[in-house]
Amino acid sequence: MVRVTVAAPREVLNETIETLHKAKLLHLDPHDPKDGVGIGDPLPNADHISKLLVSLAGLRALVPSNKPPVDMKLTIKKAEEIEQRVRSRAQKFHIRIQEAEHDIRAAEEVLEQLSFLDQLGIKETKMLTGYEYLSSAIGTVSNPDALEQLPASTIQFSSPRKRKAEGGIAIFYSHEQEEQVRDILAVAGFTPVTVPVQFTEIIIKKEIALVTKRKQMATAECNEARAGLQKIADEEGPILAAVENFITAEVRKGEAPLQFAVSDFTFVISGWLPKKNKEDLETKLHAINKHIYIQTEEATQTAPIKFRNNPVTRPFEFFLRLYTLPRYGEFEPTLLTFLTFPMFFGMMLGDIGYGITVFLAFGLLRWKLPQYGGLFLIFMISSAWTIAFGYFFGEFFGAEEVFGYHLYPFIHRVTEVSQMLVATLVIGVAHIGLAYTIGFVNKLKSHGIRHAIFGKGSWLLLEAGGVLWFLDVFNVYAFNQLYSLGIVGIAIIMLLVGEGPLGLIEVPGLASNILSYTRLAAVGLASASLAVLANTMAGQLFAQGGFMIVAGVLVLLAIHTLNILIGLLDSFLQSLRLHYVETFTKFYQGNGEAYKPFGS
Repeated sequence: MVRVTVAAPREVLNETIETLHKAKLLHLDPHDPKDGVGIGDPLPNADHISKLLVSLAGLRALVPSNKPPVDMKLTIKKAEEIEQRVRSRAQKFHIRIQEAEHDIRAAEEVLEQLSFLDQLGIKETKMLTGYEYLSSAIGTVSNPDALEQLPASTIQFSSPRKRKAEGGIAIFYSHEQEEQVRDILAVAGFTPVTVPVQFTEIIIKKEIALVTKRKQMATAECNEARAGLQKIADEEGPILAAVENFITAEVRKGEAPLQFAVSDFTFVISGWLPKKNKEDLETKLHAINKHIYIQTEEATQTAPIKFRNNPVTRPFEFFLRLYTLPRYGEFEPTLLTFLTFPMFFGMMLGDIGYGITVFLAFGLLRWKLPQYGGLFLIFMISSAWTIAFGYFFGEFFGAEEVFGYHLYPFIHRVTEVSQMLVATLVIGVAHIGLAYTIGFVNKLKSHGIRHAIFGKGSWLLLEAGGVLWFLDVFNVYAFNQLYSLGIVGIAIIMLLVGEGPLGLIEVPGLASNILSYTRLAAVGLASASLAVLANTMAGQLFAQGGFMIVAGVLVLLAIHTLNILIGLLDSFLQSLRLHYVETFTKFYQGNGEAYKPFGS
């Protein structure tokens, strides 16, 4: 990557923008007006095009389509014509939908009110009004038992209770009983329901039938209009997508001068370019005007980064984008993540049956949802490791037998827990040691040999001394403790020189980081134990015969499904943690920027 500075006469501004946009090579570095030279103004039509883009976004929401854009030549005028044509077609159906939805909502409101009265047993609305000596209370109560205190002379209608202590009521009483009835209703938790005036003099069941018919007609109208909109989306969606892409590009071109340094007679563009494309860009710009000045400099850490991964490892860039991108010149750990993330995942889930299930499930999802294919491929690769570790641990859905073939585990992770813990500690030492080695190389390239030795080499030496001491203390390998402690002492002195007192504070964290890898054993032990429990419970049910065989099958399906889901989540998050927290912090600085050339 090289830094490029382009200076040219202002009269070729538009041509230069067009050329750079077509070339798709230069990653623009916005000019800071604090440097003394102001930025440019948007091109004359930029505001108009921006409004057209907003209008297009609204239209695309009205007629959504996932179909890819068609390949077509466009101009601003033609794009406007297409937008107006499609909007005119879609607007008619949109208005019909709005009107139909309004009618549906109105009908539903009326039906709700009529149904309430119908449940009370009131057949005609004229029963509710027109009384000279009677008052009425219509609504719901939360404590119907309190209504038993009402005077015997009141007339009551009630609906079946929807819940244990709730129901609708209509009470008619004389004016003299107003105060007494009001007090009882307060205790009953009365909430009034207003009966609209349009319900006078109607037969309720007949009106319900009429309103229901109106709702059905409105629903049919709404569905027909939506079908019309969908037809427009199918026909015009790819064209609108092409228009939107074209207008988006025009907006970017129109607003490009806001990123340039522009004076009365010249303009200056700064950006980044892959070194191999330098001559190509010079040729394209000099074709506009041979007096365009182009200067290149070697890239610094502020340059954007361009990933160079193959199709298999590329999905693992997801973890860096989720975390933070590497700086230019820094080690890019996609390959490392590709090698170790699925391995840790597979070690924790570690079951042939689970691995096959996960592989097939995410293979199907990748086929159905190709837009998330990269993430699903990560799970498929991880499930392949799950199958491999399942063979290593001798597990098939928690059992040690597959269709009569007996599995012989290399390590039985349920009974040989101590061996599993030792294995995970060895993995932790190796993984963190690799991280410090990468950090050493990074320091060597960026700050020189001294910083590399005292900054990262000290941690490698400390880890080595700690491992030797551990092997001797636990009688794994005889080694003079004075030597191991001497190595640790030298490492601490180097660390003090390289990172100061703050480095010493982080020394206990190294042991904590290594111990974190025991979660590879702990998560696997929990998963395997739950699988064994499922098989044991199901086996006991199978032994009873009859209906219990069905119950046993349900137990197997329920517990193993739950175990797979928990295992997926736990294995993913714990493996991610071992990379982000225990490993990346040893060498990864991040805060980089992705290479996004103008026009791409």
